[in-house]
Amino acid sequence: MKSFLENDFMSFLLKSEREIQLNFIPIAKTTTTYARTIHMAAYITQNNLRLKGELHETCL
Repeated sequence: MKSFLENDFMSFLLKSEREIQLNFIPIAKTTTTYARTIHMAAYITQNNLRLKGELHETCL
């Protein structure tokens, strides 16, 4: 079973990723802004995946 901390953290990450998709993508009108937004979303997602990995290691 997952710890409360892990569940909270996972739901926080999922919420963050949804917020990126809902809030950042629609306002990216120009090509430059769009590219920058995608890059930022990718960076945050990549960072979240790394944190998920670290959290998993910690919980083992």
